[in-house]
This record gives sequence, C-alpha cells and structure tokens, in this order.
Amino acid sequence: MKTELFTVTLAVLCLATPDVGRAQHGAPTSAQDITPLLIGASVPDVTLQTPDGKAFNLKATVAKKPTVLIFYRGGWCPYCNTYLGQLQAAEAGLLNLGYQILAISPDRPPKLGESVEKGKLTYTLLSDSSMKAAQAFGIAFRVDDVTLEKYKDYGIDLEAASGEKHHLLPVPAVFIVGTDGVIAFVYANPNYKVRLTPEVLLAAAKAAKGSGTKHEGSGSKVVAAGSETKIGVPDISLAALKQAIADKAVVLLDCNGSKSYASGHIPGALDFESAKTDLAKRLPADKAALVVAYCGGPKCMAYKAGAEAATKLSYTNVKHFSGGISGWKKAGEKLETAALCPKCGQIKGSDVCCKADAVKCEKCGMAKGSPGCCAVPTAE
Repeated sequence: MKTELFTVTLAVLCLATPDVGRAQHGAPTSAQDITPLLIGASVPDVTLQTPDGKAFNLKATVAKKPTVLIFYRGGWCPYCNTYLGQLQAAEAGLLNLGYQILAISPDRPPKLGESVEKGKLTYTLLSDSSMKAAQAFGIAFRVDDVTLEKYKDYGIDLEAASGEKHHLLPVPAVFIVGTDGVIAFVYANPNYKVRLTPEVLLAAAKAAKGSGTKHEGSGSKVVAAGSETKIGVPDISLAALKQAIADKAVVLLDCNGSKSYASGHIPGALDFESAKTDLAKRLPADKAALVVAYCGGPKCMAYKAGAEAATKLSYTNVKHFSGGISGWKKAGEKLETAALCPKCGQIKGSDVCCKADAVKCEKCGMAKGSPGCCAVPTAE
C-alpha cells in the first residue's frame, strides 16, 4: 500500500483484550473478547461456498475488484435481515464506486438461497458454515450453553442453520478491502443490534476509493470519537483503556520522553525512551497481549515509535490511545510520577540510567549488582 488510505473507524472498533476465555476452535467465549484483523492486514486465504455449494476462493475474488465484506450472524437473525435490506439499498452507490459486495454467514448454502429470495437481494451471499473465515478474520466467538438453550426456545437452531456443531457465530463486521488484498477499513461491534449505517459505509467506501482505485497506501486516517489522527494502528477508547488497566490486561508505552514521563504518566506505563533498548524483555511473552502506545494528545505522533517497535516484535494487538496525557488528565484521572537521575537525566534506576547514586563495585566500578557488574554471574 503506497498512498494514503482514508478510513472511518468508530469507537467500538477495537474491543477487549485478547485470549480471555478462549474456547475450542481457538475462539473466545464472549463476543466482547474478539480481536478483529487490523487495518493494513491482508485478507486470509479462505474458501467459502456459494448458494449452490460451489467452492469460492475469497482472496482470488478480492484481487479482481475492490470489495466490501459483510459478516452477519445468519438468516435466522432479524437484525441481520434488516441490515441486509439496508445494504441492498446502498448497493447501487457501492457499485458506482467500483465495489463488489460479499456477505458472509455461517448459514449452509441452501439457507443462503432462502435469504436471497426473502430479501430480494442482488449481491453475493456466501456460506462460512465451518466458521474458518470468521476465525481467520478474528471475529468468531463461541455461544455459551445457556444462550443456546434460549435460542432454541425462540425456535433458533444454530446447528441446523450451519450444519455444524461448533456453536460459533461471527460478531457482525464490515471490512473494506482493496485489490491488493489489504484491509483498508474495519468495523466490528459485539452488540449485534448496532450496525454500521449505510451512510457511514458509503462515506468510508468513497474515502478509500479516493485514495486510489487499488486502495494502495501507507498509513491510514482514522476518525474516532470526534477526533482525527493519522495512525497505522487502531485507537482504544478511554473507557476500554481504563477497563484493561483495571483488569491488568494491558502494557502501556509512554512515548512522551523520560522527562515528561517523570513529571506525569498514566499509572503503570513504561517509559518507552528508557525501555526501548530492552523492550522485548519488558513486554509479555504472549504476542497477542494488548499493548497501548500514547503520547501527548490527539495531534501528537510520538506514539508511533512505540507502536512500531511493538509491531516489529510481532505483537498483534497494538493500539493507540489518542487522548494521550492530555485526554487522561481532562477525564480527571490521576498520573504517576517518577524521579530523574540528577547526573544523566534518565529515569532513576532505569536500565539507561548511570545509577550515579548506586553503590559501586570495588573491583569493576560498575553499579554493584547491575547487569554489567563483574560480580554478576554470566550464563554459560
């Protein structure tokens, strides 16, 4: 992607922390815990089925034409059926922009035909009855037994709908993809009653189209919660960040510099300036762990260094708190402070601090007990 993409991502885009309550098939046990593919990721190479049961290669089809991918729960869901009807009304606008529409659900191929006939749909419906595509896109979750029984009371049989016993459903989602196979826009909401409006979808499609017919670009513009910021990772809301901190399920990277960090930072955050040389050891072993980088506020770009460093270390759930320190303080949240070393100006006691006030080793002159001290045994 070589020119700038313009995408619209709502505050509900990125949800909770990953790998919480994972079930069989590698899917979480709650819709709140999905981890959708991010903007800039490539479309997975998955095979779906057409209404007549023929194999349908998604990646090969996307390569032919810019695509709007819609994931919905199934023809049994009244909210999905309403949305499919709204999408039908928006089809002409999307086609005029050069897009094709592919709507994907766990429904068996014969069920798709019923939805097409019922809704008088003219765009393509595809079956992901195995839920492999939804899992590859990071939006699948397992329906709990209590909910399954409630569904049955309403006459909804997920096993009959999909022909499978996995009890998986997709969180309703929208992905806009260029012919290069790169995702330019993502919307996923665990509240199945809330869908991306056709108006916003068309606006996002127009913006992406305006960046080039193949949606080739580097970077993206995300409009979230009324603020606009040029980033390459999704934004996390203040509420979601506070919850992740309370759950001890996030690593924060303060990218404001050591002096700013010392004067005030979000509680528990790492000072990226002093931690970057040893960041791999500071971050969790789980590469799906939530890592959030931040700096001064919505217009500050310093966070990108931290986000890029974590991404280069193969962390897959890197986010940006665009509110930064200013947004945190404006919300009335407290800050932590740290002391600076009077000699080197680095965070006192950090790995890059000269440790001027530390007890010196009589033999080597290094801070006694530090990694460079001769008294510390080296691994054989």
